[in-house]
Amino acid sequence: MGRKFVDDSQAGASLLAAVICYEPDLGQLTAGLSALRVEGLDVLVIDNGSQAQERIRKIAESLKCRWVANSDNRGIATAINQALAVATDLEVPWLWTFDQDTEILQGAARAMRLVLSDPKVVGRAALVGMRFIDRQTGADYGQPSSSHDESVHEVDSVITTGCATRVAAVVGVGGADERLFIDGVDHDLAIRCRLAGWRILRAPGSVARHSLGHLRRHRLLGITLHSTNHSALRRYFMARNTLRIVAAHGLREPRLCLRLVAVLAATVVTVALFEACKGRKLRALFEGVRSFCLNEYGPAPSRVVSRLAGAAQAANPADGA
Repeated sequence: MGRKFVDDSQAGASLLAAVICYEPDLGQLTAGLSALRVEGLDVLVIDNGSQAQERIRKIAESLKCRWVANSDNRGIATAINQALAVATDLEVPWLWTFDQDTEILQGAARAMRLVLSDPKVVGRAALVGMRFIDRQTGADYGQPSSSHDESVHEVDSVITTGCATRVAAVVGVGGADERLFIDGVDHDLAIRCRLAGWRILRAPGSVARHSLGHLRRHRLLGITLHSTNHSALRRYFMARNTLRIVAAHGLREPRLCLRLVAVLAATVVTVALFEACKGRKLRALFEGVRSFCLNEYGPAPSRVVSRLAGAAQAANPADGA
């Protein structure tokens, strides 16, 4: 039997959940929206021009969700800003953003609301992240590696999905940077909030299932490496936007920026050694570096899209295409 819908809205702070989607798996999307509604949340669905947009709208309406439809893919940053505008109009102090494949576990909303309603815990916090269980591996990548303590703690950054956003704080620092389009939007926003005097927290007691790409573990010379197997186009954005964030904030936020550079370097290694379509993805990483040097932002330039498509057509079977 499924869980019953409950009104949990009085169990703490008021917040609006926003699910941002683009060409989602409709089954996963339905499960994620249902989990949010079961927890008594007001839910906004923003679709970025999916081919199945009409079917997505019907799913959203059947679950009594609010609905915003974009005619094309405007990127996650624009969608976040659209959600912030809706939350502002509704006078809701907190916005809880989710990817299309994130599914909160039972009690996650109550746990997050209780955190957000406690000024001693959440005072001067702009962003509050969750703890995640990876769908493929069962890996727990929101919990401190040194402890199983579920107390709220301060971190340098949190990812967009599962992030409770103090609307006034984020609007005050200019919202999400739409030039980034996708990837790195969360880290850039966290840095700007921190520089404005806000804190970034994680609340491990609020838990969700989420897929970090298609996460795989590998062993190399006694070291455990993780490959996320994101698409070539995502690799382009990761390289381009990482370099932009480091160039913009490296001197003021060296710890996080060094970690982002280390992740990018590790990505090159794991793509080259372990991932399918490695030729295309390495080309995408190179194109991301090139676009950074050319100061190209927003959606991927048509030049990049066509080159990656050409690389896919020319790839041999050993390249995984």
